[in-house]
Amino acid sequence: MSVLTKLPYKRIISYLLPLTIEQSFSSLNGQIKVILSDGQYKISAGEAIQSGGQALYLWQQTFSSLKDHEFRLRPPATCLFLGLAGGNAVTLAHTYWPKARLLAVDYDPVIVGLGRKYFTFSDLGSLQIIIADARHWVSRSHRLFDCLFVDLYHGADIPAFALQKSFLTDLKKRLTPHGVIVFNYSIYQRGNQEIKQFKTALHSIFPFCRHLSLPYNHVYLLGRG
Repeated sequence: MSVLTKLPYKRIISYLLPLTIEQSFSSLNGQIKVILSDGQYKISAGEAIQSGGQALYLWQQTFSSLKDHEFRLRPPATCLFLGLAGGNAVTLAHTYWPKARLLAVDYDPVIVGLGRKYFTFSDLGSLQIIIADARHWVSRSHRLFDCLFVDLYHGADIPAFALQKSFLTDLKKRLTPHGVIVFNYSIYQRGNQEIKQFKTALHSIFPFCRHLSLPYNHVYLLGRG
């Protein structure tokens, strides 16, 4: 039985005002909250929503585009997720590609623990979770993936290393020949010049580079060409 079904009255109240269900402190992400709003759970870290709400909408739009529009992606056999939190992308990947093997890497055991408790990715038998720093894990791994999701955030900010060419090059090395990287890049409070510089860096590394424009994010789709 999910936590939500045990708290039906709180679910009803959440349509009127958001409720903080649980709070934890992480040495990596600071204060983390589980919020019940409009009948759905959200995870907040550093006052930024990491799962549920706008984050869920972003991944729903991304998967819809991967499936239905010009960004067609053949069903992958293996998927890597850098950044897990409540597992919105992982759960959608399992829905779209139920036969795919899923691996998620996240550095914060506190946020992963809350994700396990309040979200449904713990029920996915095809999912393996590794607690590790994504930068180091990617640089040391020799595994290849058909689809690689990058959703690395510290609060509302993307860690500086995730935008560096060295890390982007390491990501490219983890792709199968026809693999695709899906990179969630927040454009909130970023100047046009900064956005342009990052896009230029991506084009210099990846022969295939497209993006989906969402209200506060660009989701880049990257490949070998």
